[in-house]
Amino acid sequence: MKKRRSPKPKPIILSPTWLSKWYELGCPAAWKYGQDWSPLEGQETRERGLAVHRLLSGQFEKQDVDDKIALRMYERLETLRRDRGLTILKDKRGKPLVEVWQTFPLPGFPGVYWRRCLDAVAMTLEEKIVIVDWKTHMGRGWKTLPTKDGTSLVAPQSLGFQSPGYTLSPPWEVWEKWGLPPEAWPTQMLYLVGPAFGEGQIFSYATEAKSVQNFFNAVRGMLAAFTLGTFPKVYGAHCLVCDFKKVCFEMPGWKAAYTARRREKRK
Repeated sequence: MKKRRSPKPKPIILSPTWLSKWYELGCPAAWKYGQDWSPLEGQETRERGLAVHRLLSGQFEKQDVDDKIALRMYERLETLRRDRGLTILKDKRGKPLVEVWQTFPLPGFPGVYWRRCLDAVAMTLEEKIVIVDWKTHMGRGWKTLPTKDGTSLVAPQSLGFQSPGYTLSPPWEVWEKWGLPPEAWPTQMLYLVGPAFGEGQIFSYATEAKSVQNFFNAVRGMLAAFTLGTFPKVYGAHCLVCDFKKVCFEMPGWKAAYTARRREKRK
C-alpha cells in the first residue's frame, strides 16, 4: 500500500500593504477580515486614487476622467515629476517601467513570497535610477517631523515597510528583462505626494541597514501568527473606528457594507 504524501504547505504571499496593515490595525482578526472583504465606505477615495495612478501610468487619458479632484492631483504629481527631472525608464522592448508587478521568494523565509507593484522606475537628472511611488492625499499632504539634528523634516510614511520592501533587490531573473546590470537595482525611493489642496511634496528614502533589519523583524513577527494559524480579535476602543467592525460584530445588514475580495492567483 502506497503511503499518502503529505500535501505541500501553501506558499505565504506577503505584500508591503498587508505587512503595514498588520501592524497599523493592531488586530490580527482585522487583517484576516481584510483578506476577504473590502469596505464600501471610502470607496470613492480609493477609486479616485486609482484613477490618478492610471493617468500617470498611461492607462487613462485626461478626457477619460471626470473627477476634478483626481485631475488636480494628477497635474500636481506630473508637475513634481517634470520639475524633479524624472524620466520614466523603459525595458528592452521599449515598454515604460510603470505598474511593475514582481513576486519572488523572500530571502531567509522558506515558503514565503514577496509581492509588490512598483508605480514607476525612473532616471534622475544625476543619472541615478530610483523607484517612484505616487501618493494622493485628500488634505494638504503628508505631515512631517523634525530629524534628530533638527536640520530637516521627515514624513513617517516614507519610513514605512514599503520603503525597504521596494528597495529589496529581487533575484536577477525577475528583472533581467529590463536590460539593466544586477548592481543597478535602485536603493532609493522617491515619494511624490499630490494633495487635493496646497503644493505637491517629494520625500526621499535611501536604503539603510537599520530599516532593513526592522523590516525583516516585522516579517518574523507576522509569520508567527501564520505558523500558529490563529488570528485573535483584539477588542478595544479602536473597534469603534475599525473598517471591519460591522463584519466582526456581525452587525445587522453587515454584508451590504462590503464587497467580497477576489482571490489573487499565485504566480
